[in-house]
Amino acid sequence: MKKSLISLITLALVLINLVLTALLMFAVLPETQKANALIEKVAGAIDLDVSVGSGEASGELAMDKIYPYSLADTLTINLKDGGDGAAHYAVIGVVLSQNKESSSFETYGSTKTDTYKDVIKDIINKTVAQFTAEELNNNVEEVQNAILERLNEKFGNDLYVSVGFSSITVQ
Repeated sequence: MKKSLISLITLALVLINLVLTALLMFAVLPETQKANALIEKVAGAIDLDVSVGSGEASGELAMDKIYPYSLADTLTINLKDGGDGAAHYAVIGVVLSQNKESSSFETYGSTKTDTYKDVIKDIINKTVAQFTAEELNNNVEEVQNAILERLNEKFGNDLYVSVGFSSITVQ
């Protein structure tokens, strides 16, 4: 009698475990599928953003097709007032990457960039001056993208592929 009672209790526990497992699967599985769909959408949006924002040049351009140009001196730029009453400025060393295959490269690129370096500095000054010290510290990539966009507006849509800061000090 003892043996069959233990067998019945074991069978009941197995059946309860089976029911709870099935219930758990029906409760968790749809939520997991929804989370996976959301993750796929976000990943797809990020891929679209990267390819649309940077164009063909940034990720797909080989290093031998890029001409790096460093501004010889650092730029000291007054920053927008951040509301704390203190004057802030940034000291930035800028490195520009040019697309050798751009139609504008013959006109504005390579050694001719020195001719336009004051125009480039002016664009960088005006663009960086639109940011506060906090925005510059927290969103360096946003500042670089804004500079890149303004340079490409001025010199041709595909001449500059990236803007980098060799040094940056915000005070």
